[in-house]
Amino acid sequence: MEYKVIPFVASIDANKGNSNHVAEQLESLIKNYTTQGWKYVRLESVSTFVQPESGCFGLGGKLGFTTNRQMIVFEKSCSNYVFEITQKDGFLKGLKAFYFRYQNCRGNFEIFKNPITNKTQILLPTRIVIDSDEIAERLLIN
Repeated sequence: MEYKVIPFVASIDANKGNSNHVAEQLESLIKNYTTQGWKYVRLESVSTFVQPESGCFGLGGKLGFTTNRQMIVFEKSCSNYVFEITQKDGFLKGLKAFYFRYQNCRGNFEIFKNPITNKTQILLPTRIVIDSDEIAERLLIN
């Protein structure tokens, strides 16, 4: 599966902005990437350690610190993936990609709890097992 991760930083007016403005910006970004063939997966918070700066001869140095960034995760939709493979690699490769997607990107899957690892997994119709971190959250909700 092909993924795209992009940073999301909302920008609002300090006096007039509210959470609806943030939601509108996020929705607009998701719609933009959806029209390009990407499917929204989730919004992730990524912690990053910024290295300290020593300054010049120890003067003006800055301490290191941890910052959090919001990242939007998208994956290539099944139909768009097949279209791109066909354009890039030709009809036969596109047909193989279509066959794989047809076998695996539709119903008849089984979600189960692995008794050994105690992790939620999905069994595709072709007997391929997918771990929970690659399963859409909407499928995991009971």
